Amino acid sequence: MKWMKGCMALLLVLVLLVPMTVDAKTMSNAAYLKKQFAAAEKGTLIDAKAKLYDRFTIKGKDASYGVDQTDCCVFGKLKGTYLYSDFRFSAKYPEHVGVLMTLPQLNDRKIKLSEVKQALGKPSQHETLQKDEVPAKMSFQIKKEEYLRFEQKGTYYYNVSKKALLWFDYDTKGYVRAFGVSATDR
Repeated sequence: MKWMKGCMALLLVLVLLVPMTVDAKTMSNAAYLKKQFAAAEKGTLIDAKAKLYDRFTIKGKDASYGVDQTDCCVFGKLKGTYLYSDFRFSAKYPEHVGVLMTLPQLNDRKIKLSEVKQALGKPSQHETLQKDEVPAKMSFQIKKEEYLRFEQKGTYYYNVSKKALLWFDYDTKGYVRAFGVSATDR
């Protein structure tokens, strides 16, 4: 009987000593957002293959995100769950990563805007629709096929460093539909 208690004690010690890892897919939205914020402070996002200002060497599927039926916003390569875009028309950083973004939907997540504010605090800036404005129709396309479409109500911006801005686009129902980190030193 004593040997059994000893085995149980040893087992308990081993369980407590073995580091427990939680990957990005299984952590809570609050923990996920805080880790994304910490990564954004370093100019990247969780498990991304590049950082802002790196040489653009990403190979992947052509993808874009922006206002539907315009030439606006983010064009680049989708690798895994991240869209990497270079600096457009930059003499200072030609062919370098300028935007790194993802969609909660690509990570099987539903994130409410209220969860962002609760986890990260008040944004540095908040753009929202004015009373009589019509929401922009946003589109995320992979190889010219629409993957996501939503009506954007606004964007939260967090100044995470002197050279990076973390942003969250949200829809008219209060859900985050896209977020990313963008270079500010152009």
